[in-house]
Amino acid sequence: EIAQCLVGSEMCIRDRLNIIACAGVLLLHSTNGPVHNFNGNVNFDWFIGLFSHSFFLWPVNVFFMLSGITMMRTCYEMTCKGEIKQYYLKRLNRLGYPLLMWSLIYLLIKIVVKDEPINIIPLLMKVLTFKANGFMWFFMPLIVIYLSMPFLSLFVVNAKKIILDWYMVLGLVLPTISQILYPQSLRDSYYVFGTGYLYFVVAGYYIGTIGIAEKVRKGLYWVSFLSAIFIFVATYWLTLYYPEHYRTFLSYLTLPCTLTALGVFTLFRYVDWNTILYNFHLTPHECALFSSFSLGIYLVQLFWFMFLNYFHLCVGHPLIRFGVMYVLCLFSVYILKQIPFLKRLVP
Repeated sequence: EIAQCLVGSEMCIRDRLNIIACAGVLLLHSTNGPVHNFNGNVNFDWFIGLFSHSFFLWPVNVFFMLSGITMMRTCYEMTCKGEIKQYYLKRLNRLGYPLLMWSLIYLLIKIVVKDEPINIIPLLMKVLTFKANGFMWFFMPLIVIYLSMPFLSLFVVNAKKIILDWYMVLGLVLPTISQILYPQSLRDSYYVFGTGYLYFVVAGYYIGTIGIAEKVRKGLYWVSFLSAIFIFVATYWLTLYYPEHYRTFLSYLTLPCTLTALGVFTLFRYVDWNTILYNFHLTPHECALFSSFSLGIYLVQLFWFMFLNYFHLCVGHPLIRFGVMYVLCLFSVYILKQIPFLKRLVP
């Protein structure tokens, strides 16, 4: 019950954060061009991209945190009952088919549209590692998290609060020291203690179930906001004067991005959503419906990006591109969900 409905709202944190985080991911991808292909021209589109990549870099981390709050206790209970096999089959049933099919779909598109050479072994590896769609890298660490969850849950659920307190602090400090001393550790995914994205799984469970004192929350909100500002200023400076290092802080596992994600997740945990939803005339059921489109949107987005690029639509208009992309993805996922033999593509 705790993992599903949180204090101060009848609406699941997963639903409201899924909606915002999914939109944030589309915003990031819609504004990628000016940031990652900077030509020395400081213009409005670049500032839009810089802003989105500074203040909306947190959605991926939040997705992993949602896995912690929604799955940790359930997985623990299944593990205690000896139902690890059933847990894995449940995860496989949800993700296996759509991931495989979308990998094949994008591979076929590349073969037809981009004349991708037909070589069986390399093509098969692209399908199995999701490299036919660059956006699907997200599912590699997610699968690792799913595989680790039964064993991780035994530690987390049984741990005393003081142990998790130390985990939360050391999971921030030790990887940061490692990244400062050995910058290549960030690139090659060699982490200490926090073990990369697993830290966010524990953090999601910690914030969602144990909670954070009001005084600490207020401090975290300020730190998170200042962290986003730091990403903006540092990336601005690096892009103009040390362009080869402009991506230094545009990584999900840096300390500023981690702090921003923790602050956003905590804010959504404690905000009075009953009042907000009432003002916007949204019911929990409607929010749950929009939330159910999130995974499908993540999977279909590349198709619509390729469509817009192929017909040169919304070029040079990142915010319009974002709005068009969101509508196209939302509508297409809704349609797919209505077709019996296609709805499994967008679980």
